[in-house]
Amino acid sequence: MATHQGHQRPSNLKDRLSQLREMSKQPPPELPLSSDPEPSADILIEFTRTKLSTSQFLQSSVLSHTQKELLRNDISETAQQLLSLTFDPTQPHKFVQDHAFLKGQLELLQYLISRSDESEQTLRQLANQSDQ
Repeated sequence: MATHQGHQRPSNLKDRLSQLREMSKQPPPELPLSSDPEPSADILIEFTRTKLSTSQFLQSSVLSHTQKELLRNDISETAQQLLSLTFDPTQPHKFVQDHAFLKGQLELLQYLISRSDESEQTLRQLANQSDQ
């Protein structure tokens, strides 16, 4: 399993579900307070977490065929942008940042499709088990 910032990336849906259950038991990390007395409105971002049952998680993860095709088009476009990056020796950090950003986009898009496929498979297996 690949790691990212100290977190293990689950290799399958069951591992992801277990990881999500564990994460939901933990309190959110404390964020440092800004020294700026009035932070700019454009940097204030609110994160909301909703508890989902396993069934809700699986059903909401499934993408339609058209949604998957859209994401695959996005993957193609992002991969093309990644391949066309050029290194400018006067701005080496820009290249690294752009490369990391595009790689992150690719990984997220691929993850969404994989999660959808795994959720579909798990829902089919659950349906088959209930039919027996």
